[in-house]
Amino acid sequence: MFDRLKKRFLWQPDPEEFVAPLRRVMPVQIHLDQFPLGIDNTRIDVALSPIFMTRARLFVRRRLLHDSVRQQWLEPPAAPDASDLQAFRDAYIGMMEVGVEQARKSEQTASIQLLQLGVMKFVLRLVDEEFQRLRSQLQRARHQTNKRSSSRSVETHERLVLL
Repeated sequence: MFDRLKKRFLWQPDPEEFVAPLRRVMPVQIHLDQFPLGIDNTRIDVALSPIFMTRARLFVRRRLLHDSVRQQWLEPPAAPDASDLQAFRDAYIGMMEVGVEQARKSEQTASIQLLQLGVMKFVLRLVDEEFQRLRSQLQRARHQTNKRSSSRSVETHERLVLL
């Protein structure tokens, strides 16, 4: 009986079986040198839809605010609902459809990869900016409540540490 338990607890996978899901995926090659430089002669300009940028900003702001407050066991503001996500999604789809149409006309399929790269960069920067905005907001609140040392200042400090 102990031998069977010992086999189960001391089981080790075959190295080939263990490493199989960890195989290396070949990265996608994006040749940025084929695109013209932007107005600053250093970077490549990618124009994102203003509607997409607005929807993304609203969605990320609501999501981060909800998540940061929820971690403190406080009553969080409403999380982005299905309509917010659908509006974000529709704006993204609309922007991508226009991008695909332009890529077909100009016969440059690599511009779609560039657009995707631009979207990823924008969203990642947007999340960072929203965290920075929340941090600075909490720091301002902490300095204002610091003068009248209260439980509110302790709560603000805890929120700041979590961010």
